[in-house]
Amino acid sequence: MPPQMTTISGHPFHILHEGPSSAPLVVLTHALMANLHMWDSTVQALHSAGYSTLRYDHVGHGLTPVPTQAYHFDDFTRHIHEMTQKLAFGSK
Repeated sequence: MPPQMTTISGHPFHILHEGPSSAPLVVLTHALMANLHMWDSTVQALHSAGYSTLRYDHVGHGLTPVPTQAYHFDDFTRHIHEMTQKLAFGSK
């Protein structure tokens, strides 16, 4: 799947889901001051091992815009949960 934008809690996120949708999912969260391309060399090994991957740009990083409202650290986990739920149910 090519990179795409998806909306989570009203905010656009740049995501990249790769590998078979039936394979176990590994979510790759990049370091601060980086973007989803931090994992470019890692995903091939994970795919070869039988996993699919989801990587995304945090708010204000890469192609995901800066938030327009207050942002809390707890939002990180909520956003990941919402992204994986969208993948599971096939919505954008």
